[in-house]
Amino acid sequence: MLRPIRSEWERQECESTLAYKAFRIWLDSDDRNIDNVAAEVNKSRETIIRWAEKFDWERRADVFEYFRAEAQKEYSEREQNKMAGLQINLGRMLQAEGAKALKEKDLSAEPVAVILKAIELGIQIERSARNIEKKSL
Repeated sequence: MLRPIRSEWERQECESTLAYKAFRIWLDSDDRNIDNVAAEVNKSRETIIRWAEKFDWERRADVFEYFRAEAQKEYSEREQNKMAGLQINLGRMLQAEGAKALKEKDLSAEPVAVILKAIELGIQIERSARNIEKKSL
């Protein structure tokens, strides 16, 4: 993902510390209410509106939200890939253990249905993790 050299939501070159503080309060609030920001930084509503226009708060907020959403998306994809990897390994393990049980057991004494069920479950888990359509055994 491309990121700007200087994040749009960071303090801008000509932006005072107080103007930036007001922007961050506005940016981080749930309702982004100018009146609440004005009260919190003890400035007039008109001053906050002037800062919001001069320092393009709406555009900066859009960029911030875009990058935050992208970061969340990347995190979710990494976590889904980890989970899929674990499920694939589990599916393979169940299949291998089932195959081993079939090979080593006296099939007349061992309930084959239990072993086959483990293999089938392993196949289902691996297919699901790989997003492969279900096919009959």
